[in-house]
Amino acid sequence: SLKRQRVDTKTFSIGFNDKKTNETFYANKIAQKLNTKHYEKFINDKDCLNETTNIVKAYDEPFSDPSQIPTFLLCKFAKKNVTVALSGDGADELFCGYPRYYDTLKFWSKIENNPKLISQIYKTLAIKLSSSENKILRSMGKKLRKRSHRSLESIYRDQMSRWRPDECMYDYNILKNSNYDKASSYNNKISKLRFLMLTDIMTYLPSNLLVKIDRASMANSLEVRSPYLDADIVNFTWSLPDDYIFRNNEKILLKSILAEKFSDDIVHRKKQGFEPPLYKWLQGPLKVWTEDLIYSQDNYLNKKNCIKILNRLQSGEKKLTYKLWTIIMFKAWKNLYFS
Repeated sequence: SLKRQRVDTKTFSIGFNDKKTNETFYANKIAQKLNTKHYEKFINDKDCLNETTNIVKAYDEPFSDPSQIPTFLLCKFAKKNVTVALSGDGADELFCGYPRYYDTLKFWSKIENNPKLISQIYKTLAIKLSSSENKILRSMGKKLRKRSHRSLESIYRDQMSRWRPDECMYDYNILKNSNYDKASSYNNKISKLRFLMLTDIMTYLPSNLLVKIDRASMANSLEVRSPYLDADIVNFTWSLPDDYIFRNNEKILLKSILAEKFSDDIVHRKKQGFEPPLYKWLQGPLKVWTEDLIYSQDNYLNKKNCIKILNRLQSGEKKLTYKLWTIIMFKAWKNLYFS
């Protein structure tokens, strides 16, 4: 839009020395096509280690989205050249950009008619198996828990959680009355797809994404605005029928606009989150800091289980990376403000 108005535009990207997570090739390709003045910075181990404490302070709560690290560093980098920046937050929630929407609906269609008794049996077994020492039994527990849900809202909440009650990392009684666990039941006034999108708009977007960019930008004296969250755009997208939002592909409206200027390798590139090489960092520059935190005592998390998770990750279970990060950030925040 800015380029169509012939406004000189600066763009910024953060890179990683990791092929799987680095997106600077595509960022440069887009910048060249749009003829922007493009800036890029690669994060090294020193950047990561030096800014960790600042990031914990900036969020002022046990915030644990791993992309908070590159987001913070990107804001710090951009501030050197601009005072106001634009972000793309809100596009996935408004234009149906998350594959998890379809995955959740597909799985829900398989279990929504399960008898209540069967669901309760699955739930009971899941509680017994999910915290087992045996890897196979843990896997069975996870599968049974997924099949135990009695509502679309419940299964989606499970999908969006890092830790579930049956994994015994914390005392569920402490959190059972939290706002997060208050159900907002689906009704047929909107489609099931729109219900999941609306759930994200009411929870994930304001409580995670907007918090992430707001704290990171304000800590670096940068103002970030989100054009997709303009009231007129939001009202317009919600007035459209579902098949204008999704038709065998996600974000079809935005992709049709993008296709006017870009090739298929950009338009139809597989979705990738702003993910840092966190597993490598936890094994490298953040290893000592991580171990100090995990072995520290607190009255909320099961220390024995925390150590087990750390040991499993260090033995090669990469899938535990984000789960461990939630523990790390909780302990880092607690130690900073309550030690």
